Amino acid sequence: MCSKQASTSRVKPSCDSSCLSPLGNVPQNPAVRLRWRSWCALAVVAVLLVFHQVLLQPALLRLETDAPVINVAGRQRMLSQKLAKTALALQTSLSPQARVRRREELSAIVSEWTRAHRGLLHGDTELRLPGETGAEHPEILAAFAKLEPDFLAILSAAKELRPPNDDGQELTPSQHAAIARVMEHEDRFLQQMQALVGLYASNARSHVWQLQSLGWGIVGTILAILVAIQWLVVRPAVASVGLRFATSEAEYRRLVESMSEGLIVHDAVGRIQFANRRFCELVGMSVEELLGLRAAQYVVEVDRSRYFQLLADCTEHSDPVELALVGRGGQRTESMASAQPLFDDHGTQQGFLLVVTDITARKQAERRSRELLDQLAHADRLKSMGELAAGLAHEVNQPLAAIANYASSCLAIVKTDGPPDESIEVPLQRILSAAHRGGEIIRRARRFSQRRPHEVRLESLNDLVRDVEQLCRPEAERREVAIEFHLAVDLPLIPVDGIQVQQILTNLIQNAFVAVDSNSVQDRRIRISTEFTSPEFAKVSVRDNGTGLVGSDAGRVFEPFYSTRSDGLGLGLAIARNIVEAHGGTIEAFNNGDRGATFCFTLSTQPQSVDAILSDVREESVHA
Repeated sequence: MCSKQASTSRVKPSCDSSCLSPLGNVPQNPAVRLRWRSWCALAVVAVLLVFHQVLLQPALLRLETDAPVINVAGRQRMLSQKLAKTALALQTSLSPQARVRRREELSAIVSEWTRAHRGLLHGDTELRLPGETGAEHPEILAAFAKLEPDFLAILSAAKELRPPNDDGQELTPSQHAAIARVMEHEDRFLQQMQALVGLYASNARSHVWQLQSLGWGIVGTILAILVAIQWLVVRPAVASVGLRFATSEAEYRRLVESMSEGLIVHDAVGRIQFANRRFCELVGMSVEELLGLRAAQYVVEVDRSRYFQLLADCTEHSDPVELALVGRGGQRTESMASAQPLFDDHGTQQGFLLVVTDITARKQAERRSRELLDQLAHADRLKSMGELAAGLAHEVNQPLAAIANYASSCLAIVKTDGPPDESIEVPLQRILSAAHRGGEIIRRARRFSQRRPHEVRLESLNDLVRDVEQLCRPEAERREVAIEFHLAVDLPLIPVDGIQVQQILTNLIQNAFVAVDSNSVQDRRIRISTEFTSPEFAKVSVRDNGTGLVGSDAGRVFEPFYSTRSDGLGLGLAIARNIVEAHGGTIEAFNNGDRGATFCFTLSTQPQSVDAILSDVREESVHA
């Protein structure tokens, strides 16, 4: 059995105890086991080849000798018949020449017949007869023993028919008797020879059957070894290769599918043959939908010339180019694309591998960086203008103070020199009042713009609103905007940083001024209101009757660097939100039912830890 760890894996290749090393926990290389099995199979095949030489070759040689033996044995029968016929022909020959010719023929037949008989018993290389033919078969020896008397009797009689000096003399009585003996024994010889030929044929069939059995046995053994090789060597090798291929393919697919870059393979004419998950996400389509389509159709039209040039100049070291991709829904993706050629085994180019890196975020970051640089430059200019304005306020404050002093002196002189003269006193009172009002405006502006530590105190929300209105009144008069107030009575003092709250109000009022600019002069109105929303919170609202919020502006106006104005920084409302949230409140914006928009924020009326509020305000201001 395999180890428990291996059995819980996703791929479960078959293995036994031999697949583990002696340590019992580290699997051996399967190639070692397969190599051992293959050598064993080769050894068995080699043994079978030796068996073939040792067992089959002698059997085959024996088959080669069985045919001549049967042939010679059958010829013995024919020769014995021919001997008998020649003896009868000798007996009936009338002329000496005929008797001489018959005796010569009989002599040749007897010589051949005798040689064949001795060859069957003892072997004859010329006749291809093995030695001791019947030694392995007692029945053949017994048949020869029964045949021997008739053979010797016929041979003896045939010798009497061949006198030493044959001059064609007539047959003697003893020779006639010899012919009679030949005829007498020839019939029994034929019968015995027939049985002997049958024994030889049976022996040959037995050899053929043994050879066939041995051949089939070896064939069966070879088939069994082939099956064993298939089962023990080829099958594990195929399984190992298949497992390795499946593992490699799975790893390759995981690697390709986990890539952060889009990857496609297309043929020489641009039809997509493969696309990974990331590329499908970039164009908003599935793999099945992309297969067979042309890759160029997902490149924006203005970049297609660069795309085709990239393919035309494609080498393994080609530089990437920027391409814009367009997906199914029209979404645009900025990308950096690089291509590599794909070749087959013969070196013929089959297509291209295109790697696409999404650089949309980088492009947006670069664009945002450029915008931030512009905005920072604008902010620097505003800072410079603010410093200049602070300097001007300081310089203007002294002439205003001098004007107030001169007006006060004139009033004192007018009052002491005689009865009041309204024609002089009233203008002097107005000059003095205007000087004081101008000085107050400058004082508030300087206080608002001063850099100082955050200070949380109990403040009157209505007083903060009125101070901001005084600060913004000159701008309202210049823009001809009417400001209305709906301030709740008996609002309690609340713990806030007054300057921070005034910063929020100033920003909202300035935005309202811009919103109503497109209205007619008689129709430019802003309403500022305060109210209780609950015992714990007070609410301030700035409502205008301008253009209102368009589209998604209501959800994004408080995001940093988002502005609906071409000259806006997109920081004012983001800072306002951070200040409100640091004070434990909320801020929101929405369109009015009729026209315009309303910006409102809430502030907690409950006493809080001054240190906690200061910490939140500082942190939120830094983030803003």
